[in-house]
Amino acid sequence: MPDSVKGQCAGSPLVLPMNQNNGQDGLMFNLTALTDVTVDSVWGNFAAGTIGVAEIWSCPTGIVGNQANAGAWTLAGSANNVVSAGINNSTQIPVYINVPVLNGTTTGFYVTSTGASGPIMRYTNGVGTAGNFYMGNADISISQGYGKDYPFGATFNPRQFNGHVFYSCCPTPAAPQGPINGDTTSCIGDTVTFYVPFDTNAVSYTWTVPAGDTIISGANDSLMIMVVGPNSTGGQICVSLTDSCTASPDICVNYSINQPASPPAISGVVSICQNDSAWYSVTASPSIISYNWFLPPGASFLSTQDSNEIHVQFGSNGGDICLQVTDSCATSDSVCLSVAINSNPTLANAGPDRTVCAGNMANLAATAAANGNGLWSVVSAPGAGSFTDTADHQSGYSTLSPGQHILRWTVSSAGCPSTSDLMNVDVIATPAANFTTANVCEGTPVSFQDLSASNGTSITSWLWDVTGNGVDNYSNQNPTHNYNSPGIYNVRLIVSAQGCADTLYQNLAVNPMPVLSVVADDVCFQDLVEISNTSTISLGSIDSVSWDFGDGSGVQTSFGAGVNLTPNHTYGLPGQYTINHTAYSDQGCVANAVISVEVYHLPVADFNAVNACQFQTTGFNDLSTIIGANIDRWSWSFGDGNDSAYVQNPAHDYEVNGFVDVTLLVKTDQGCLNQKTVSLEVFPTPVNEFNYSNRVCLGDTHFLDDQSTIAYGSIDQFLWQIDDSIDYVGANVWHLFDEVGLYKVELTTESDNGCRATIEKEIPVYAIPEADFVFTNECEDDLISFSDSTRFNNESIFSYSWDFGDSTGLVSEQNPKHAFETFGLFDVTLEVESYKGCIGTVTYPVKVYERVIPNFTPVPDSGCSRLYVTFLDSTESITDRDLKYKWYYGDGFSRFDTAEYTY
Repeated sequence: MPDSVKGQCAGSPLVLPMNQNNGQDGLMFNLTALTDVTVDSVWGNFAAGTIGVAEIWSCPTGIVGNQANAGAWTLAGSANNVVSAGINNSTQIPVYINVPVLNGTTTGFYVTSTGASGPIMRYTNGVGTAGNFYMGNADISISQGYGKDYPFGATFNPRQFNGHVFYSCCPTPAAPQGPINGDTTSCIGDTVTFYVPFDTNAVSYTWTVPAGDTIISGANDSLMIMVVGPNSTGGQICVSLTDSCTASPDICVNYSINQPASPPAISGVVSICQNDSAWYSVTASPSIISYNWFLPPGASFLSTQDSNEIHVQFGSNGGDICLQVTDSCATSDSVCLSVAINSNPTLANAGPDRTVCAGNMANLAATAAANGNGLWSVVSAPGAGSFTDTADHQSGYSTLSPGQHILRWTVSSAGCPSTSDLMNVDVIATPAANFTTANVCEGTPVSFQDLSASNGTSITSWLWDVTGNGVDNYSNQNPTHNYNSPGIYNVRLIVSAQGCADTLYQNLAVNPMPVLSVVADDVCFQDLVEISNTSTISLGSIDSVSWDFGDGSGVQTSFGAGVNLTPNHTYGLPGQYTINHTAYSDQGCVANAVISVEVYHLPVADFNAVNACQFQTTGFNDLSTIIGANIDRWSWSFGDGNDSAYVQNPAHDYEVNGFVDVTLLVKTDQGCLNQKTVSLEVFPTPVNEFNYSNRVCLGDTHFLDDQSTIAYGSIDQFLWQIDDSIDYVGANVWHLFDEVGLYKVELTTESDNGCRATIEKEIPVYAIPEADFVFTNECEDDLISFSDSTRFNNESIFSYSWDFGDSTGLVSEQNPKHAFETFGLFDVTLEVESYKGCIGTVTYPVKVYERVIPNFTPVPDSGCSRLYVTFLDSTESITDRDLKYKWYYGDGFSRFDTAEYTY
């Protein structure tokens, strides 16, 4: 019965949430027991598919600090090809681990796939850190864990296990009472009984025996019978008991096989030639009932095998000869003797005969020894000879002695018979090459004279390499050659007689010609002609030179240490000239060069100036000339320390007056220069100035006052122009400004030297306010309101001045009130002034009416009710005004123009 269903606690299994959001090969978590428990199995959360290998590990000291410590973990069990139930479904891992965890202790568990194939474990990202509490019940608690790369790789912290934990709450029973009883020394094939005292708590027993041994009864009882296998070497026998809940620990006992001792050392040779035979033996023993010998591959028995002594036929392979002996109980361990096979030497073959010239190497070609070692030796010879390596089958052999040399090639192998073969080397006498020649200059023919010695033979061939490039140039005895390039040539002569040749090398110096490279630039007249000489010679030196400059000045020659390779020369006239140059090397080789040089004409600089006035533009005209070229550069310096110019006909503004030095430098397209300097008088220009009032109002006639000056000389003319249309002549003028705005006033003056100056100013003409006001005619002694209604283009008025025409003082208010003490007609004037000082005035007559004083007489002035009264008007108007009347009768009634009333 699987432990997962035995003694399960009420809380088992503990089901952890299946809410994966991450995954890795496996996960480690701590399980803490709150009572004694035994963990039976663990199910996990895996992606869909088949898990190649699933494993469960345990660590008695917990996961913290051991997440990468492989030595702290024990593999509790594994299962292959586990079919996953899919993500967020608990997958059963068919491994029953039975790990006890005592109350209050913590054990780490690691559930994982090996990652080799199939899906990986799924889990949930945790909170806090691994080892902290995650979930539990009354029996156990599970911690936050580590996600892991299999087996003990990268760690991911914290992670929460998804799955089921099955556990039981019963205690582990004690191990069976011991010791195990039975025969602990046996023979192969024996039937042996082992038992332990019966325990009343035991439901069953479980026995384990060494591999190769077989339990024939009692595998689940307290008494077990087994058979010792034919290849058994003994080992450990163990037993555990299982009560009604779980299994106990094992107890064990060791047993051994009663094996005979190994035979003594084998006697016989340890080295033998290929295909030979030999005897091998051990000391006989009466307890031994059989002998079992083992031979190397290819060897065979020449005698009986089941004996303490054998005769062996060997082939080409060595190896171990081994023996096992068997007594009545078992077979012993093997004893061996290693035998080496010495191969027979290869059949000697000295190779083909050779014919060589005396002093040359004969390359021998014996067949290499596949087995054994070869060696060359001289059998007979007319004189001494030598091998390059006597042990090399392709050794070289050389001698100076003509005739036949007989050589032997011998092949030997240790302890085995050697073989040998002979070959001949025929040596022929060689001629001695020699010749003479002489050094030459390049391009000169050179002869070669053969002086070779035949050494008793007839020379039949001459091969000359006169250029040193390995290619034969001539095959006659005494050739002539023309060298076109200088250098040291390694000349080779090969002479041959009867197929034997000798070679001689001699160096021949072909002396170089000077390589002339002479140039001279064309120059301007009076300039120095400088010779640039980059002449070279590949070997030696240029020892002397001569120069003829082509102007009749003679030939210059220099020698040795004082040789002048770069002379200079000045020509007396412009023109074309030819220079002849000759150079001599220290070996007498001569070279010539001819170059041409042109001496250019110089330009003649000249110019004039127009309008040399201060503050004005002075024009300069180039008048320069040249023969046989063009002037293409001009450089002007105007003498006042200011700008220069680089055009042919420039203009310049002088800020100074007086004399200045003007210089023109001209340059031709051939690079020749000339300049001219002229002292130029710059006449002063008037400095114009005029005055005008700061305030000009519309309609003003204004005085324009000239204030111009000149450094020296006099100002002769004055021309005024106003707004480009009105002209005046004279130093001081008047002008009426009849429009508002800016007037452009220009004054032009001219000096007695014709230098003109102009100044321009803008004179502002300001508008005059259009004064105006309104009022009403009133009676004398009444206040009259005067309201300003001046118009001034939305500009502000600076001041107001009122004159009421009645000898009262001026009033500066904008809107004053005024009472006239008498009636009559008064001229009231308003004067307004703008902020620019322009004044506008207006005057209006104001009529002040007479104030009439009423006067009347009632008739009668008293009487009884229903009194009819006539009112006699006696009012008088000094100004004869037409009067209107309204009568108030004193009793609350009133009427217009009725002078009668009845009371």
